[in-house]
Amino acid sequence: MKGSRLHVSTLQTKGGLPHKERRYAMVASGKISRVLAAAFVALCLALAGGVLSACGPDHEQAIRDALTQELDSIKNLDEEFMAELSADENVASLEEFGIDPTEFFKSYLSGFDYRIESVTVNGETADATVVLTIKSFNEFNTAINDALTQLLEDESVYTMSEDKLYGTIGDTVMGAVDGLTPVENEPITVTYELIDNTWTPTSDSMSNLESALMAN
Repeated sequence: MKGSRLHVSTLQTKGGLPHKERRYAMVASGKISRVLAAAFVALCLALAGGVLSACGPDHEQAIRDALTQELDSIKNLDEEFMAELSADENVASLEEFGIDPTEFFKSYLSGFDYRIESVTVNGETADATVVLTIKSFNEFNTAINDALTQLLEDESVYTMSEDKLYGTIGDTVMGAVDGLTPVENEPITVTYELIDNTWTPTSDSMSNLESALMAN
């Protein structure tokens, strides 16, 4: 996903630590970056509302009602929604770092809110404009990079066991996400196409949503 990767700077460590130990810790920090990027892809898919039923003669109201139901499940941290989000194969890799995927998303989505500003239907296409209040990805990205950079500057990291290192990185990630405050995004427009009596978000719309959230 363009613009979604978390980047950890290459560090110059002190004291001539063995190359193997430096590389091992850097590989671990790079892996959590990839896992977190995959987690945000899954979250963006959920925020788009997925496919929406087109039941009833009033498509605009049907879309609004279905989108409200989907976004309410996120706002209320619905158990079924959280289970589906956490079941993603890539997201499940958070467990390698001692992070419960459900607890990660509960923390990131704490304070989530939304406002549907408009829904317009034009034949077999529809646009829904929403304003989301959610923790900033950019702030999260910065917090993670700063925390991991500081962590990898500590020479004791390079003598940790694999379990200890991964657990320490996991604690660092959760500390970063817990410390964020939700902010209101600029309005985001999601475009849907009517396919087999369901409104499905277009691929371009998904890319726009991801870009908007990652720019927040």
